[in-house]
Amino acid sequence: MRMPIRQSQLISPWGIGQIVIFPNDESLMVAGLDTWLNEYEKAKGNIEEFIVNEERLQSRLQVSHFRLPPDFRQQGSGVINANIRIPFVRFPRWHYCPRCGVMKYLSIYQVRKQRCSGQKFQIGRSCDEIEENKRKYLIPSRFITLCEKGHIDDFPFEEWVHRGNRCQENGTLRYFIRQSTSALGAVQITCTCGTKRTMAHSFTTGALSSVKKCNGQMPWLGRIDD
Repeated sequence: MRMPIRQSQLISPWGIGQIVIFPNDESLMVAGLDTWLNEYEKAKGNIEEFIVNEERLQSRLQVSHFRLPPDFRQQGSGVINANIRIPFVRFPRWHYCPRCGVMKYLSIYQVRKQRCSGQKFQIGRSCDEIEENKRKYLIPSRFITLCEKGHIDDFPFEEWVHRGNRCQENGTLRYFIRQSTSALGAVQITCTCGTKRTMAHSFTTGALSSVKKCNGQMPWLGRIDD
């Protein structure tokens, strides 16, 4: 997907691999430079304004030139290089319905926001009786994992709830937040198989060591393991 963003935002505070929070609960990650090439091609011969020359550094890195990030400009009379957008991927991928809590693991290439599936539950709220076009949009979870080598992945909710295993009943996860406190223990993940666990102690050193190992995820480069 491609989103409009100011040039200054791509230099500081955001850049490649950074998570940007857009309005309406859009959480996206700036994609790698190799995905920007198609956007520069939209310049149609007017790429000179994005070129920066620094001869000594170019010689050291053996490149012909450097380029500024393209800034977004609305189409208009006399406007050149309009509608250039920076590529993003969707991250985090785990999303949930703010009404019924149903969780869904989306593709990083999911372009449009997705509404609740309307699954019927025996306990708690369900959105099955709400018209599909009136159901809540799914919103991203706020938990991710990082390793010391810079790999980034979604929090392993399924393994966390089932203590390092996968659900044997192919259950559905649900995300609940108790409003009475802001502590991690207020966030509870449940599975329709009956298993549940709060997020308490999930930030403790070594908390995930027996749950899931790093598998080298680099979503900004499209390197993912489903």
